[in-house]
Amino acid sequence: MTLSIKWTKPATKDKTKILIYWVKRNGSEKYSEKINTETNKAIKSILQNPYIGTKVKDTKDVRRLIVMKDYSLFYRIKDKHIEIISFWDNRRSPEDINIE
Repeated sequence: MTLSIKWTKPATKDKTKILIYWVKRNGSEKYSEKINTETNKAIKSILQNPYIGTKVKDTKDVRRLIVMKDYSLFYRIKDKHIEIISFWDNRRSPEDINIE
């Protein structure tokens, strides 16, 4: 069975904000492109092995895969797709994350 990826609106918004931040901060799209490339590699890994991410404690079915040490993809496995719940900057306070 081939799985597909579906991003939630909050996850898409988080990722977009992070990419825009780095473009503005650096005056270049180069670092944002690197984040995007590494995120796509992580997603390919998830599609090949959906259980590659670490199960998140105190959640029913959420997993986490670290991207470039500074970012994490939080996701859950659904029937025919992987749902990306959050694209998270690991330097932020963990109390701020909403993954359920």
